Amino acid sequence: MLLWSVVCFTFVIALGVLLAIGVFRGTPSSKMIRLFHGVLAVTGLAMVATVMSRGDTRLGINVALGTVVILLGVIIGLIRVKRMNPSALVACHIWLAAMFYIILVFFTFGPSF
Repeated sequence: MLLWSVVCFTFVIALGVLLAIGVFRGTPSSKMIRLFHGVLAVTGLAMVATVMSRGDTRLGINVALGTVVILLGVIIGLIRVKRMNPSALVACHIWLAAMFYIILVFFTFGPSF
């Protein structure tokens, strides 16, 4: 299931790049891209949480980071509805998401201790 969550988050990253380009350019983004980005992120995090609940306690950091990243994404979405440009918040969202993804890939393909 971790492999599927990595696949899911890879698509989340691709959609997130499209959304971030829109934020940094100051242009509106597609509602469909935002929807798929959010749904895939929640689905991937649910898969990671399921694996953690089945005994892989290493993933606790991923569940915590993923929750923070998703909450930041919701806040960014609410700010964007008001036609504001939260560039600094998006940069924070990107860095936390990158840490999440790197740790997830390490736990999926790296050595099991």
